[in-house]
Amino acid sequence: MGWSVIGHRRVVDDLRRSVETGALAHAYLFAGPRSIGKMEIALNLAQALNCAAPAAERPCGACRACQRIRQGKHSDVSTIALNAGERQGENRRDIRIEQIKELQQAAGLRPFEGACRVFIIDGAEHLNQDAANRLLKTLEEPPSGVYILLLATDLPRLLPTIVSRCRTHELQGVPARDIAAALVAQGQSPEQAQHLTRWSEGRIGWALRAAAGPALADARRDAMEQAIALSSQPLHDRLRSAGDFADVFARDRDAMQQWLALLTQWWRDVLLVKAERPDLVTNSDRTGMLEETAAALSTRDIATAIVSVRDAVGQLQSNVNAHLALEMLMLHLPMAQPAKAVS
Repeated sequence: MGWSVIGHRRVVDDLRRSVETGALAHAYLFAGPRSIGKMEIALNLAQALNCAAPAAERPCGACRACQRIRQGKHSDVSTIALNAGERQGENRRDIRIEQIKELQQAAGLRPFEGACRVFIIDGAEHLNQDAANRLLKTLEEPPSGVYILLLATDLPRLLPTIVSRCRTHELQGVPARDIAAALVAQGQSPEQAQHLTRWSEGRIGWALRAAAGPALADARRDAMEQAIALSSQPLHDRLRSAGDFADVFARDRDAMQQWLALLTQWWRDVLLVKAERPDLVTNSDRTGMLEETAAALSTRDIATAIVSVRDAVGQLQSNVNAHLALEMLMLHLPMAQPAKAVS
């Protein structure tokens, strides 16, 4: 079976050579956008480190170790991450020192069923200060036969001292042709595969999950409808929406950031249509609405919208009052003439 990672050929080739030659680092850091393929790479590496096949054939995907790691049942491969409540809560958005203490205790034990112990820290940028300092001690003096794999979406938030002790791979978006081919191989029509590929913006994990069931694509479609509607909403409705969005941000910051990314994507598409480059738009299923919005606004208006959304994203990341930041965004978005929706 081999490496099941789609795309990221340079990273996979480097890891494959390291496994074959035994030139492995004790810690790896895989950084990149959410759903870009970080976890798949980490699982494949964990399989390769414990696989029963000859080095040149790891991971085989078929041996007991490979299968148990894929199923999340291998006793020597552990994942540390925020749980759902911590990801959405205001007060608990970190990986705590207790979790790292447990990692250290387990790291001191001999492997139970495999060749080595592997610890995957998903969302490593969420390590709180105490947890990060505790992990740093393990990275400085790693036990023999222990590998730590850090996954991060926001590399600058990690302590530089942690980054310096890892072999780092910054992941870029998967090429569209690779995503489309994978989707077609899973039974998607070429047209639907093309839409999902564009919507994914190189995030292979998102594309595969969207192809597996309608929920993810439907949620994106609803969020995009909400983003599009702002361009023709009167000001009082926009300001009411700002309050609603601030409430969402208080409950789930990640969800709000993802919605703002969609809003940026929409206005970028409007700008591309205005510049007569419709072949580059992400939302190719909404060509009619993009053309109407582009025709109703000047290039300066559209550019102002993009800058305003990016400013709001930066303010929210800097912990500016969310309600105020989102109200300012609503005030600065240009007003286009109402137009009928095109699906």
